[in-house]
Amino acid sequence: LVDPRQCPINPTQDLPKCSDGQSGDQCFTPAQVDALQAIYGGVRSKGEMIFPGQLPGAEPADAAGASGWKEWIVTEGPKSRQLAYGESFLKYFANAPAAQPNLDWKLFDFDRDVERITRIRDLLDATNADMSEFEKRGGRIITYFGWADPALNPMMGVNYYERVRKTMGESRTSNFYRLFKGILNPKQLDG
Repeated sequence: LVDPRQCPINPTQDLPKCSDGQSGDQCFTPAQVDALQAIYGGVRSKGEMIFPGQLPGAEPADAAGASGWKEWIVTEGPKSRQLAYGESFLKYFANAPAAQPNLDWKLFDFDRDVERITRIRDLLDATNADMSEFEKRGGRIITYFGWADPALNPMMGVNYYERVRKTMGESRTSNFYRLFKGILNPKQLDG
């Protein structure tokens, strides 16, 4: 399978732009280009990437007209799933034990406020790339991420796996940890 990281997209340069006042299915307005830049660009705090952007590939509609982004990133309803989950996380989980049900997510500043969620990130995120104790106990890990998954960004798993390989060495890591990414073909499970 192809690695989408080798096919970067830059909406500002790669997409057809609408002329002033024009809109439609054949071009992108400045607002649409800006939105795509944000979606693909990921989340940064003080210049450092703290959460990867979406990979290209799930946006196009299938034969039935449904996009992989439908309901997850874009919706005709009041909130996409990503927005609803992120907002709930900030209000009720990230600041635990003091829930903040009136928190306005639009006021969250990633350069100023990210420290507030560091404690919960330390608990939830796979950050320790030294898995030597796990390896000593005979542990084995198989991880799978779909490249076009709008719910769980595949780069979360890929980035962690690459940190483990860098920390523990490629050959040592491959003895207990495997990462599969792409589109799983059920025929791959036979035998």
